[in-house]
Amino acid sequence: VDERFEKARQSVRTPWSARNGSDERKSLVFRPDFSLTAAFLKMAVTRGAPGFEGMNLSTAKDALIRGGHYPEAVERAMSGQIDTSGGFLIPDEFSADIIEALRPRVRALQAGVRILNLPGGIGQLRFPKENARPTVTAVAEAQAATESTPTWQSVVFNPHGIGMLMAVPMQILRYSNANVEAFLRSIIEKELAIEMDRQILRGLGAASEVLGVANVSGVTSSAVGANGGAITYNLILDLETLVKETNIAGERFGWISSPRGWREIRQLLDSQNRPLFLSGPYSNNTEMALPSMMFGYPIYETTNIPTNIAKGSGTNLTELYFADWADGLVTTWGGIEVRSSRDATDGTNNAFTMGLLLIAARQEWDFSPFHNAGFGITPDMNSA
Repeated sequence: VDERFEKARQSVRTPWSARNGSDERKSLVFRPDFSLTAAFLKMAVTRGAPGFEGMNLSTAKDALIRGGHYPEAVERAMSGQIDTSGGFLIPDEFSADIIEALRPRVRALQAGVRILNLPGGIGQLRFPKENARPTVTAVAEAQAATESTPTWQSVVFNPHGIGMLMAVPMQILRYSNANVEAFLRSIIEKELAIEMDRQILRGLGAASEVLGVANVSGVTSSAVGANGGAITYNLILDLETLVKETNIAGERFGWISSPRGWREIRQLLDSQNRPLFLSGPYSNNTEMALPSMMFGYPIYETTNIPTNIAKGSGTNLTELYFADWADGLVTTWGGIEVRSSRDATDGTNNAFTMGLLLIAARQEWDFSPFHNAGFGITPDMNSA
């Protein structure tokens, strides 16, 4: 500021001819880079603004130069908040950080579902599974044991694809000061994981989807009724008991429901109107927060579970899962395959002619429980 006003003083006190090597006489005015100031001064003097009463333009200029600051009226006349009042003089700044869109939480994997990454060259994968146990009986002396033969089956994993295609303008990649490439890699990983989580819980087993827990035959069910309805303490207790009665190992027992489903559970009260179940510790970092507990096992919330399920005449229903999640296995065939092209077309956008970068990401994977009965579900509890 001091440097600017010193230049202004010199501009006023030095004759034009001395500054420009010219005999042409001109009035003493501000240099062009101070013309905006002169305009505001003239406006303030003409209107008799506070601080300029009784001044003419010349005395106002002298007062500004000698004082080394803008009078109050000039400060009010200019505004960085209004573009046409000076805001255009303030450059916009953009952070290198990018605010992400809100996404569902990946809960089945967090609850304990295991992941097996298969090496190249393996297609279908089969796990032999004991289907029926041999029978053990008490045997007296000189008495033969009862004959029994165990039976077998297999748990089969086949590649299923999930993928996404994005069209990104090349100008964003070239000129953005944000770390766009790292952000794109991050959202590819997150979006594919979210879709895997959804299919683990509710995959249809058709149209290239894996078969999720809700649609696997032989899972344990504790339904409310023909039309769904309110969840009760006894229904929750029944679901836990039925799963444990299957003799599942119980390495990673846990609950998963929608946020609205967990709300319904937290509204259950005892005879003293006290909540039967309490929320767990909170944290500013949702991924680091400890989950709430129910019957000693963590409960996870995800919006991958819908709240508009219909059953009979019931609507706005949701689901509650209880399982030994470590008994479920996700198999992946290699990592996420990412390809990009500036020449391809997606049927709508021609990357070459439109200046786009088309990015395609794909993951081959499958999911299955080893013991279906070790996964339980209440498929029809109220969500509102």
